[in-house]
Amino acid sequence: GKSNRTELLWELACFLRIQQSGRQISLFASDLPKPPTLQVSSAMDMFRREYEALGFLCRTHPIVLLQKSVGQRVKSQDLKRYVGRRIRFLGWLLTGKLVSTKTGEAMEFLTFEDECGVVETTFFPKIYRQYAHLLSSGKPYLLHGLVDVDFGALTLTVERVEGRGKLQ
Repeated sequence: GKSNRTELLWELACFLRIQQSGRQISLFASDLPKPPTLQVSSAMDMFRREYEALGFLCRTHPIVLLQKSVGQRVKSQDLKRYVGRRIRFLGWLLTGKLVSTKTGEAMEFLTFEDECGVVETTFFPKIYRQYAHLLSSGKPYLLHGLVDVDFGALTLTVERVEGRGKLQ
């Protein structure tokens, strides 16, 4: 018969438990207990399991696992509508370039991505000193800042950072 993924996982768990108990059983044995009626996994549950098993997602961006937990946010594709306004952006840190100001202070230009595209950000010296210890590529962050246009390119001047921890 047709089983949903949750039922198949339940059957696998039963098979492994029987196998560990020392009883010999064929993978295709008909004497596995009938699974209870189990709900089909939600897409979000499947994404979480996929990320847990592989460390990455095959069909979607990992930011989708966090979107409900952060509330209202602006996506990269909508940034142009918010020039001159303060926003919240949930992004995955990709890379950065550390530079020095004319006075020798450190600042950084960082590139973040969400499920729609990339956002270039600027961390001026004061903000960089405050948050540099939190920043690590391959992790999600909720950025608060001002959307600017510099030389025709949209940028987010970051004012505050919240690390979002693990995705699981």
